[in-house]
Formats: sequence, C-alpha cells, structure tokens
Amino acid sequence: MRPLAFLMLLGLTGLAPALGDEPKGKAQDDKAAIQGKWSITKVELPEVGAQEEEEVNKIVKKIEVTVKGDKITASNTPGKPVTVTFTHDMTKSPKQVTFTEADDDGKPKASGEKLLGIYKLDGDTAVVAVAVGKDVPRPTAFKPSGKKEDKGGVIVFHFKKVKS
Repeated sequence: MRPLAFLMLLGLTGLAPALGDEPKGKAQDDKAAIQGKWSITKVELPEVGAQEEEEVNKIVKKIEVTVKGDKITASNTPGKPVTVTFTHDMTKSPKQVTFTEADDDGKPKASGEKLLGIYKLDGDTAVVAVAVGKDVPRPTAFKPSGKKEDKGGVIVFHFKKVKS
C-alpha cells in the first residue's frame, strides 16, 4: 500500500464512528456528520523543515477523501483508490480509533496494517492524530512527535468537509 495515501486516509477514518451497537444521540450525529467528501487542509509532521512540510501539504491537498458508511476511500492518488475500515471508542478522552487496511471489497484485511489514533470533530472540521511506525503507542495529544531516525511518531491531520 502507498504509505502517504494510507496515512492520509487513516487520518480521516478517525472521524467515522463504527457501525453497530453505538448508542443513539451523539454517536449517530457524528456518523451522519462525517458522511460525504472531505479535504485535507493541513498535515503536521514531526521533525521536518518548513520546506518539506510545505511540499507534503501541497500533495495531500490534492487527495479527496470520501466517507460512506464505515468505509473511507482516498482518491486522486497514483493508481487505484485506497480504502480502510476502522473501530473506535467514543468513551475515551480523547476519542480513540484503530484503523485497518482494507481489501478491494472494502473489508478489513486479516493481515492488514493497523494504526492507532485519536480524533476530535467540530462541525465541518476535524483533527486526527495518528501513530505511525513500529511499536508507537496511541497518541494522547493532537501534537506531532517523534524522531526521523526512529522512522515513527505522531502525524496530525486537519480536515474540512467539502460542501456539496
């Protein structure tokens, strides 16, 4: 899987409450609110220079993310679109999410890569922090962290809902 596309997609999946036995009310409101198309407005990376971060932000702003049910698909990436699924826990503070790479049918791959994240949703904007790299724990704050030499850390994504 293309790492950048997968990470961008994982960032938004934190917004999407899973289908199933969620209580009515806020969970249902979140689920309805995140359906549709989203754009990535900014990505915050750990330990990179301003020029490198600016280049990454130019790339990700071209990616369109679509939420449909419990599947998230990123398009405008080289090759075919990328899809992930997710599970979440809205009882935690901040809200937690686990992302799983999906197969071509949009079902979680048994051996699919899993990443841990947190999210917050505010109307038509969202912020998602995702842990990347081997043995990187779930983020606890919406702040990039990590060291380049460790090839892991926390990446923070900012999203805005695309008006239809």
